[in-house]
Amino acid sequence: MKVDIKKTKHYYDNYDDVCDCNACKYYTENVAEKFPNLKDFLESIGADITKPFDTSWINDDNHIIYLSVQYVIFGNWGEEDKINFDEFVITKSDNHPNTNIKDDHFVLHIERFVFEFNDGKEPNKWIN
Repeated sequence: MKVDIKKTKHYYDNYDDVCDCNACKYYTENVAEKFPNLKDFLESIGADITKPFDTSWINDDNHIIYLSVQYVIFGNWGEEDKINFDEFVITKSDNHPNTNIKDDHFVLHIERFVFEFNDGKEPNKWIN
């Protein structure tokens, strides 16, 4: 993976098109605290963990399961099939909304985040 950190950081400094549904709000408000190593990894390549490009999630009892979370990264993916990072599998996505970006970039796909509601918050507060 060859990343243009400066371009990626500039993109996230100016990106404000984050979904505002309740599940995405919960993600953006809690992900950095729940997964600090992933936050640090994404910051090291210029991305802001609180500004996903796309998410896919389901509600399962006292959990929100984010099946995938995607981030735009400037540069080239290279030959890697996947990156194993902590409990996450990170790949290049070929299935995502149009980025409308002309410069070299790819969409990073991170699989399966599970948030348990052990913080006293009611799941329905976030999912309705």
